[in-house]
Amino acid sequence: MGDASMVVEEEDVKVEEFRRVTSNPCLVSIFPSEMEFGLTNNRSLVNFTTSALDFISLNVNEWRKNPFINFGVSNNLRYRMIKCNQRLVKTILHSHGFEECSERNSSARLIWTGVHPKLQIFRTLKSWQRINHFPRSTELTSKDKLYENIARARILFGDAFDFVGFKFCEVLVPSFFVTPVDYCKAKDCFDGCAYIVKPVSSSRGNGIIIVNKSEDIPLDRKLLISKYISNPLLLNGHKFDLRIYVLVTSFYPLNAYVYGEGLARFASEEYSTDSNSFNCRMSHLTNYSINKHNKKYVKNVQAEIDDAGHKWSLGALLRKLDEDGIDICLLMARIEDLITKTLLSVQYRMAMESRSYISHPRLCFELFGFDILIDEDFKPWLLEVNLSPSLNWYVFSLVLTVVPFVIMDMLLA
Repeated sequence: MGDASMVVEEEDVKVEEFRRVTSNPCLVSIFPSEMEFGLTNNRSLVNFTTSALDFISLNVNEWRKNPFINFGVSNNLRYRMIKCNQRLVKTILHSHGFEECSERNSSARLIWTGVHPKLQIFRTLKSWQRINHFPRSTELTSKDKLYENIARARILFGDAFDFVGFKFCEVLVPSFFVTPVDYCKAKDCFDGCAYIVKPVSSSRGNGIIIVNKSEDIPLDRKLLISKYISNPLLLNGHKFDLRIYVLVTSFYPLNAYVYGEGLARFASEEYSTDSNSFNCRMSHLTNYSINKHNKKYVKNVQAEIDDAGHKWSLGALLRKLDEDGIDICLLMARIEDLITKTLLSVQYRMAMESRSYISHPRLCFELFGFDILIDEDFKPWLLEVNLSPSLNWYVFSLVLTVVPFVIMDMLLA
C-alpha cells in the first residue's frame, strides 16, 4: 500500500511539473496574412537556379546591397554536415557567405546532420554553436512514442487531445496498439473496419499495409495499428494529405513557427472504399516514393505552376478549397490547434532532455514535417511527424520559401 501511494505522489508531481512547463507555449504562425494562400511574392528571397546547386559563385558587389549575403563572410562563419549532403542547404549557406569545413572541425558555427546525433555531441556544444536537432526528438518522430505521448496528454487534459482519433472501443481503451505486445488487445477490437498498420520507425511508406482482419497483421516486428480513416476529403476523386513544416527553436519554453507554405500530396490512383482496393497502395497512400512508380503519376517540375500533377503547394490547395466554398480560415485554425497540442504533448519530456544535455537554451533548433489528413468533415487528423523532412529539389520553390528564413532566424535569434 505504501508503494502504491508513493507512485501516486510521484505521478502528481509529474502532472504538476507538466502543467508548469506547458503553461506558456508560444506558437508563431506565419501562414500568409489575409490568407494569401501560399503566395510569397512580397518576400525578398535569394534566387537560385538548378545550376547553382552545382557551382556557387559569390558576387562581391551584391554583398553591399544585402547585409545577409555578407553575414557569413564578415563573421568568418563555418558549417559542417554530418551524414548528409543537403545540396540546397549548402547553396543557401554559401550564398550567405558560410564556408563548409570538415566533419571533425569543432569550430563550426552550424552543425547540420541528416540523422539524429548521439547524445554526447550535445554535451560538447559551445554557447555560440547551433545544431539542427534536439536531444531525443524521437519522442515526437517515432510513431509509437508520439501516440503514447498524446495518449498520456489525453489522460491529463481529456478529449481536447483526441485528434489522432482512432478510438477503437471505449474512451478508456488506448487509441492505438503496438504489436506484438498489444496484439491480443488489438485482435479483440477488430470490428470489421479497416486498420492501417505501420512500422514504428519507417519512412517513405515502407512496410505500410491496410487490413480488415487481425490475422493479416505481421507479428515479426514492432508495428503501430490504428483505425483507418475511411472518409478522407477527396479532390477530383483522389486522396491527399498535407505536409506542414514546423520549426521549433525551444521546448523550454516552447517556441515554434508554423510555415506558411507546405505540400499537398496526392495518391496517383482514385480512392476506393472497397476492401479489394487495400492492396493498391497507390490509391490509399500519398508517399512520393510509392506513387512515382505509377505510370499515371504526374511530376510537377515547374515551380511557377503549383497546382498541377500529384504534388501541389499548400497555397494552391487552399485556393482550390476556397473556390469550392470551404472555410479555409477555420481549417487552418484547426491545423494550428493540432500542431500546438502535438508539441505540448511531448514538451515535458523534451524540455527535461534539453535541460539535461545542453548547456545553453539556444543551441538547438529542428525542422519537423507534420503529415496531416483532412476528412470529409474538414477535421484534420495527425498521421505522423517526420524527422529531417526531405528538402530535395523536387520541392524547390517551397524550400526556397522556408529554408533561408529558418537558417537566418536561427542565426540571428
